[in-house]
Amino acid sequence: MMPFPRKQEPQSFSVWLLISLTVCMAIVGCGQQPVIPLRANQRDTDVHNRDYFVYAVENLDQLSEFGPNEILAKIVSRLNQWAKTDAPKSNWQLDPLIATLPESMQSDVLLDDLSASEYSPYDGAFLREAVLMRNISRHVSKDADNDLETAQKLFDWTVANIALDPEPTDKNKIGTVQMPWQSILFGHGRAIDRAWVFSLLARQQHLDVVMLYVPVGKKMRLWSAGLVTDGQIYLFDPMYGVPIPGPTPGSVATLEQVATDASLLHQLDRDGSPYPFTADDVTEVDVYIEGSRQYLSERMKHIQSRLTGDHRLVLTEQPSIIADKVAGLPHTSRPRLWPWPFAAEIFFADPSSPSRAAAGQEMKKFGKFVTGLVNPLWAGRMQQFSGNYTTQLAGTPRRSHDAPIGEKGAKPLFLKSRTLVQRASGETLPENVRQQIEAVYEQADVIRRDGSFWLGMIAMDENNYDLADFYFVAAGKLQASPQWPEDVAKLDTHLARGRALQAAGKNDVAVEHYLAVTGPAATEAHLRATRLAQEAGKPLSSYQPAKDQTPEESSFKKPPGTAPAAGSDTQEKTQAATTKKAGPSGDSDGKNK
Repeated sequence: MMPFPRKQEPQSFSVWLLISLTVCMAIVGCGQQPVIPLRANQRDTDVHNRDYFVYAVENLDQLSEFGPNEILAKIVSRLNQWAKTDAPKSNWQLDPLIATLPESMQSDVLLDDLSASEYSPYDGAFLREAVLMRNISRHVSKDADNDLETAQKLFDWTVANIALDPEPTDKNKIGTVQMPWQSILFGHGRAIDRAWVFSLLARQQHLDVVMLYVPVGKKMRLWSAGLVTDGQIYLFDPMYGVPIPGPTPGSVATLEQVATDASLLHQLDRDGSPYPFTADDVTEVDVYIEGSRQYLSERMKHIQSRLTGDHRLVLTEQPSIIADKVAGLPHTSRPRLWPWPFAAEIFFADPSSPSRAAAGQEMKKFGKFVTGLVNPLWAGRMQQFSGNYTTQLAGTPRRSHDAPIGEKGAKPLFLKSRTLVQRASGETLPENVRQQIEAVYEQADVIRRDGSFWLGMIAMDENNYDLADFYFVAAGKLQASPQWPEDVAKLDTHLARGRALQAAGKNDVAVEHYLAVTGPAATEAHLRATRLAQEAGKPLSSYQPAKDQTPEESSFKKPPGTAPAAGSDTQEKTQAATTKKAGPSGDSDGKNK
């Protein structure tokens, strides 16, 4: 059973025609056509109908003001009220590429759902996801000059912000399943999750990214995500976390280039470990196009057709048009619709799914810590995705990273999340109470760790690499504590520090941190280290892996700074200085350990 049953509501042609005329004149306007007066009750209905749509759209753009599930049900309800009288006018058709899905996925339930007019809770989560993808892609790519540069910026954001999770050791297992909004929210995922997020970010910038699979034994394996532009497919490896290098320094290879020049893929070889694919493997690749269920539906095309101004976002896709662009390109097979989004939705909708349980557990850190208040970690994450880092100061012009008036920026929200709950020293409590309090402390430590790490990511975006390094070290110290909960994954702060150090030009120290990376990200980190060592003309063996450091031992020195402006809530340097005085725990009272 697919997890999206629908109910069709019959509607007569005469009612549809009347509503269409009403909407055309009252909302869109019909040029020189005569205006037909409406009765008072019709005018009231039309105003209310527009209000329903405006309510839904405007609240989707204020996600930091509500908890994770606080507003979605109301948005869906308003859209259903709006849809009862605003009939779709777009010439929607079922995309023919659906026929390329496995037969088991081409159910009547799916086909009925694509043409259904009723919005479901799944649609609410989808709309939030699309808004987040749009917000991220806007601020990440705003200075890009062309499609390829835009794709490079979006891919770099993806791999920097989604740490690599391990693949299943049992090749017959499906592995951890996440939806794209969870991958960006949690900050980790598998290679397939990185590729999926990259394609959706690119879609919001009207770029076409396809999935390229190659045979490995008897199975097909995801190899690369490819940007389709100018008659070429440019390659980005989500596992290695880098664009596949082209024939000239700094260039991105195309599929045609790597299939005809064996040396290009060898650039990704590491000491004693060749790149897992060769030119022979990619002489013909299987091409898959992302077309999640809602992107193919009539109701999402309906919403997209009504969006204007800054509210615009991409909610619909025509995979068959992308397939036409790819068809005939060298080294490609006949494009098909990517089955993974459909499979992931089915797996994740299963109440007994371990992935669903794991995601639910991880979502707890975004829940309300104090009744009635939105968790600052959640609110900060929503603002971070929009590039709203600071709060606008009263009486001053809005800066490029200021949040809208009346909203706090990501930095003050993350700083607040670092001080939600502090461990009390010397407390004597009954055992049952102590266990409950300890669970609260553990959750607070996770929130504090994530807030610190994401403050570091913001500092990276602002080119403040010394501050970024400080926060990455603080995050590492928190999760290195003996009190860190065993069931919470640790972030690879060495990789983050390596990127910060490399960006600051401290390449030798960056190499040491890259060499200290273990786990799934070790390949990506080792490749970065190899490149820096080659640029320095040194053998990689001359470097030693970095050791874990305290904030006081950071390779950066705190820069001499001035006091923040009066009324400013962007006092991250002051916060960092206070933290360094407080103790190695990375928290203001030094007692959380």
